[in-house]
Amino acid sequence: MVGLLLIANIVNLGADLAAMGAAVGLLIGGPLWLYTLLFGAFCVIVEAWLSYERYASVLKWATLSLFAYVAVVIVAHVPWGEALTSLVVPRIEYTGAYATAVVAILGTTISPYLFFWQVSLEIEEQKRHKAEPLCITPKDAGPELKRIRIDTLTGMAFSSIVSLAIVFATAATLHANGVRDI
Repeated sequence: MVGLLLIANIVNLGADLAAMGAAVGLLIGGPLWLYTLLFGAFCVIVEAWLSYERYASVLKWATLSLFAYVAVVIVAHVPWGEALTSLVVPRIEYTGAYATAVVAILGTTISPYLFFWQVSLEIEEQKRHKAEPLCITPKDAGPELKRIRIDTLTGMAFSSIVSLAIVFATAATLHANGVRDI
């Protein structure tokens, strides 16, 4: 299982780096493979050079860029009646493309690496604050468990808002203009 997770994470990482390279290619043109390679090298160098605390802070601030999708939805003239109805009552199709889309959506929103990420984040926080692990003193973990719960719920709320904004922005811009094969 860990081997399969490793393969899935490497493929996900490659896809993310390729997407960043493609975004730069859309902006300035040029070789996408080079931009992808540069992004990969940049990430490795920054992760090795910065302290964990500083790197985590930079990544947290960088996530604010995802709210650009929310801004697109605000100005993209989304037909809200149709969008919200389709959100609650989906049109199910029994095709390979539909099944692939469902697997892609579930695979990217319920990825196992998120569970590993959260556990590793908590371990790093324990090391940083020299706190005892929660499993050793569970009766005294009330405040920590409350912090973890608030952090998880807040993160999931914002990620859900951004995910929906991405779907609505894509539908309002690409699909509305006849682009249906991405």
